[in-house]
Amino acid sequence: MEVPPPPQLVPTEVVPPISILTLTTLAFLIPLLHLATHSRRVPEVLTLLGTAFVAYINICMAKEVLISGNRVVYGFGGWPAPIGIVYEVDHLSAIFSVLITTVLFFIALYSIGYFSKGHEGRLYLYYTLLLLVEVGMLGVIYTCDIFHMFVMLEVMSIAAYVLVSYELGRVALSASSKYAIFGALATTIFLLGVAYAYGCFGTVNMADIAAKVRGTEFPVSTVVGVPSLGALILSLTVLWMFTFKSAIFPNHFWLPDAHSEAPTPISALLSGLVVKVGIYGFIRIYITVLGIDLSRVFLEVLFILGLVTAFIGSLSMLFEYDVKRLIAYSTILNLGLIALGVSIATQEGLASTLSYVINHAVTKALAFMSIGIAINALGSRDLRVLEGVGRVCRVVGIAFATSMIALGGIPPLNMFMAKLYLYVAILRAKGLWWALIAVAPSVIGFIGYMRAMYSVCIKPYRAGKPVKTPLSSGIAVAILTAAVLVLSILTPYLMSKYLVGAASQITNYVTYIEVVKEYLTP
Repeated sequence: MEVPPPPQLVPTEVVPPISILTLTTLAFLIPLLHLATHSRRVPEVLTLLGTAFVAYINICMAKEVLISGNRVVYGFGGWPAPIGIVYEVDHLSAIFSVLITTVLFFIALYSIGYFSKGHEGRLYLYYTLLLLVEVGMLGVIYTCDIFHMFVMLEVMSIAAYVLVSYELGRVALSASSKYAIFGALATTIFLLGVAYAYGCFGTVNMADIAAKVRGTEFPVSTVVGVPSLGALILSLTVLWMFTFKSAIFPNHFWLPDAHSEAPTPISALLSGLVVKVGIYGFIRIYITVLGIDLSRVFLEVLFILGLVTAFIGSLSMLFEYDVKRLIAYSTILNLGLIALGVSIATQEGLASTLSYVINHAVTKALAFMSIGIAINALGSRDLRVLEGVGRVCRVVGIAFATSMIALGGIPPLNMFMAKLYLYVAILRAKGLWWALIAVAPSVIGFIGYMRAMYSVCIKPYRAGKPVKTPLSSGIAVAILTAAVLVLSILTPYLMSKYLVGAASQITNYVTYIEVVKEYLTP
């Protein structure tokens, strides 16, 4: 007798709105409960429970989407596309949703130990903003509407600006201000592009725009301008907007200050997840919506910008003694390499990009969170002060060494396979010389990673202070270390089983359009 499958906690088709609703409700509920209880545990417990629930339902949704090959479509208020806001989750969105929700759960867990002393009066604000960043990120990857994408980018960004300055240091406030001013400029430019696209296409629904740029009819809306001009303006604003969000040259300048001055769990959030939203935006709009042929010039520009970004990040690592800034520069290096994978826009290139995004997000979060324990204990980010701390605190030593070896691309750890897939894709798409040029930043960056690991994990310990690992932070770091090791084994399996199929679906604009038309049009 066949045993029926267990009932779903939440039906798959409502996972996206339920995720947004849960996180938003908690974000507004936490300040009210803080006023009533004045307990630091209430925000911590609610955030952990909320992020765990959202991670679980998104994993369930992603499992169904990736195995069945179907897409999840949800229209708010029953309004048909393109009038109402529509969420569409395909393989790309599903993969990003799992990455965002799981890593953010561990960041929330780590935060409990990180803020074990002080901050009691403002912790509710920290957790509220953390949840709002997750709302914004998920909204961007779920939505099938470019105006709603703008709104969710603003939710994510504004919360991130405040979190950078959470500890209220002078340099942190300066970094936050720079991040906020230029971030507001970038989103305003994007909004102007959205407005022009609406004036041209008569819609802000991405499936509708994808149909119209290819000359396909879509119910309700009509073209009122020149589609090619609308696509050009949108492409230009997307280039500016998402080079800022993903810190691609020349819009990378804000990242080292913001990521190093933020509290360590927020550094992990920004470097591991938030910047990946910019990568998602490039993939979704340039490749799925506008199409490779129409975006070819912009993708070629992105390739050159990615190379320049990777060299800037790698060279900057060589001269940096602030360990958080060093890790932040390595984020710039890796974002440049990820941009190369997006720009070649082949199925192999896109699959390798997804592999790189997943592995980098987990490994970079581990790098920040592991060294953050030592920084909290010793009160310094200087590698010369942190010398040997990994020898007296084994949690820091093992986790930080694992992250540096992995990010350095040493086999058999996960980033080696991710880099290998990426360079093979570049070799096949661009030729040997471009592939060799693309390898150079990784070789330079390797020196920076090994210098950091040698200082923290091998040199004699001179500070003399004891380094204690808070329980929740230690658990989060231990699990992420295990995740890096597991990904080292599973990356080839994930690549062949899911990521190649996801890359194929990214370019399948026909299905992207049709599921919205069939599901929601009257």
